[in-house]
Amino acid sequence: MDRQFLIIYVFRRTFVGFSLFRANTSFSGFDGFQETLFDQEFRVNVLTWNPVVSRVRSSLTAFFLCLLWQPAFLSSSAQGGDAHRIEDIRVGIEGNFKVGVWSPIRFRLDGPAGSSLPERSFRAEIVTADPDGQGCRIPLANATVSGDELSGLFCSWKLQAPLLIEVYEGESLVASRTVKVNGTQQVRCLKHEDQIWAIDGDQPVFAAARTRWQSRNASDFATVSWESVSQLLPPLGFSAESLEGLDGIVLNADTRISADVSEALRQFVQRGGRLILSVGADAEILSNSPLARWLPLMPIGQTETRYLTGINELVPGSATLRFLGTIPAAELDRTQGVTVASGLKSPLVQRAAYGTGTVTLSAVRLDRPPFSTWDETSAADLAVKLARLDPPWLTKEDQDSEEGFNPTGVSDLQTQLVHAVDSFEEVRRPSHQSVLLWLALYIVILGPLDYILVHHILKRPEWTWGTALILIVAAAALAISQGSQANQTSMTSRQIELLDFDVASGLARGRSVYSFYSPSTARREVKFRPGKLLTSLDNGQPPLFRGEWATRPEDGYRGMYSRGGTDLSKPASRFSKNRDSLTELPTLVWSSVSLESDWACTVSGAELASGQLQDNGTGRLTGVVTSELPEPIEDWFLAYGDFMYFPDRNKGESEPLQPGKPFQVSSLNSNLLRGRLVGLTMSSEKISSSRTSIILERASHDPWDRDAESIFRTITFHEAMGGTDYTGLTNSVLATADLSDLLKLHRAVVFGRIRTPSTRLTIDGVDDLPGDSQVFVRLILPVEFQNRDGDLLPSQDLLQAKP
Repeated sequence: MDRQFLIIYVFRRTFVGFSLFRANTSFSGFDGFQETLFDQEFRVNVLTWNPVVSRVRSSLTAFFLCLLWQPAFLSSSAQGGDAHRIEDIRVGIEGNFKVGVWSPIRFRLDGPAGSSLPERSFRAEIVTADPDGQGCRIPLANATVSGDELSGLFCSWKLQAPLLIEVYEGESLVASRTVKVNGTQQVRCLKHEDQIWAIDGDQPVFAAARTRWQSRNASDFATVSWESVSQLLPPLGFSAESLEGLDGIVLNADTRISADVSEALRQFVQRGGRLILSVGADAEILSNSPLARWLPLMPIGQTETRYLTGINELVPGSATLRFLGTIPAAELDRTQGVTVASGLKSPLVQRAAYGTGTVTLSAVRLDRPPFSTWDETSAADLAVKLARLDPPWLTKEDQDSEEGFNPTGVSDLQTQLVHAVDSFEEVRRPSHQSVLLWLALYIVILGPLDYILVHHILKRPEWTWGTALILIVAAAALAISQGSQANQTSMTSRQIELLDFDVASGLARGRSVYSFYSPSTARREVKFRPGKLLTSLDNGQPPLFRGEWATRPEDGYRGMYSRGGTDLSKPASRFSKNRDSLTELPTLVWSSVSLESDWACTVSGAELASGQLQDNGTGRLTGVVTSELPEPIEDWFLAYGDFMYFPDRNKGESEPLQPGKPFQVSSLNSNLLRGRLVGLTMSSEKISSSRTSIILERASHDPWDRDAESIFRTITFHEAMGGTDYTGLTNSVLATADLSDLLKLHRAVVFGRIRTPSTRLTIDGVDDLPGDSQVFVRLILPVEFQNRDGDLLPSQDLLQAKP
């Protein structure tokens, strides 16, 4: 626009030179054009009777108009046949991805006029929206070029913000294209509470769940084909990151799985994913699959069954499964996992833990009769049972009408966690109520009191121009003074970290949430660095380590679900290629920025913990636990089943779990887990001389609580505490951090604190920023389960008719 203005200005000044040949007639066509851009006083009249002047004027007009529209011609040429073009864009999995989750993207780069690309190096960047709606540049993570196709991972932190794809050759932009989200291109960005499941083939059971789920309009339930997922994995290096947007995967025993895809599935489950496998007559195929190398559940043989009553019992009120004869079924070992649905000879459905995720194994095929012909209601209920979901059709009808204004602004545990790390004791900001009170007082002084002063006391109304100005300046000076006293002049930071160590699978994982306070407006460089604890883990390969924004799953300010596009009028922040640093990060004076990083790797379980824990079938824990971490675990307790085990407290402090020192579970006190977590208290009230009433009370969950230990304890055992019914908050973002299910799957969890964080934050080259850090650790220990004689199935001889 500046260039066009300059050309028009030069064009007009040229005509001023001809104005010495002033006449009454004017060039009406150009006058009409110039009236739209300039004031009347700049209009130029020229001689039209002079042939020389007319010829020069026509030439100049054509010349300057060509210059004026040159950018348009160039832009048109750039989109035409001589430019590279971005085509065949595939965002997420079949057009589905989640906000705030790293997701795959693939597209084809066509050469000029549709020709193939020469052997040259290209790089791609995705411009998305950060939580403030400003631009954020992300080099395609793990970007690869296969033929003319580029693929990689990206993340968007706004629900409906468009995506801008840019392809560079060196420093030159060769192609760009904008992708509309939730628009005509069928690209959907979903919330965290929405479900995305990968399904192999036709699975009527899960199709029924999707239909019934979406009929409630509570949240979305999308199913994508496993074929799309398996085709996606090879270009992305078989990374489990590309599967993070999936809530679960449903496969059959005869699904073709390569060794690399099996490894991606292993990591997906190990880090909290859900895998459902149905076997049927394909037990031998599964035994020879690469999945057999790591699955915690495997069939031990092949059989036939006509007994499906256990599945009917799993789904109360379901229609009877009817069929003639027998159907193929895998024989499952009931000692391998937990039986979900019992069969006559062996379990029909079993579930076991792997890492922080679960594997559910169905002895019969779910995509064949009688399940494929089961009524839709029963099939949908079975699907959510197998997937361990709380379906919207089991919620109260009036809950939707109660949704509306949230006075706390906190609806998810992730939001509460971000608020906890984003509070600084050094910065004593006034409350909202006090600010409103000061505003009301300012309006009263500037209005009625000033009126009384100049009209009734001074009796000089015209002096209000001076008194009002004095009051305004005084109020501004007071506000600046109070603001300077309430805020700091130096940078400070906070860090809250959660570490997971699973002994059985060797998983080591960490999530750190940071917040730093900026005393000035600047664009900063932030680097995420591993600490001593992380570098001490000997796993033979560097852990997957990355940084990103700490997000709030809310509709309000800085919330991922708030509406709005991407503001590209300001310089965009930029992630490094391996996502361990963020440059050009905008920070405002007296404001804070919330970020997070996570890492994961596989190590030897012996480096994490040792010992032996047993459950003799009563649900009570015995044995020894030993931590092998390099420092003691403080304020710890052990959770298993329905019980919590904790050491004796001496003067308010519990004995730490020292490295390498065995701790006998029998020496620990125990209590009901849920009662201890929710602060259940019991008191008695005397009603009469012979009657006493027992009163049970529990502490309510405070969404504004800033105690990090309480928040992480709630996240770890959210479902065990009663879930949303107790807290009033969802746990959609950190759902994989909830270990409640593992307590029922022969896993014990040690929860406590250590002092050394596994990661650190470097801002503008400064390593050791003042501030505090809190590190919470969870040791996931296997428990040997011993069946009691009364729980064993009767001998096969007793089930056979005798002559």
